[in-house]
Amino acid sequence: MAEFTRVDGEYVIRVDKVGGGTLGRRYDGDWEITVSRSATVVLDDVITTGTPKTHREVSDLAQEFADDADEV
Repeated sequence: MAEFTRVDGEYVIRVDKVGGGTLGRRYDGDWEITVSRSATVVLDDVITTGTPKTHREVSDLAQEFADDADEV
């Protein structure tokens, strides 16, 4: 698997394409995501995209999901 990790403020977002993938290319299907905020894991899940996305695009989605979970 090609792991993509980015830091955005207090977030650390890690994305892996299940089954492998090349960074910068678009894939649909399952993605393993982990979002940490201030060193605490706030989201650790597998999401499925129906349209092809890059690792970066999925990391943006993961951050949005984590933000939404904080608001509940």
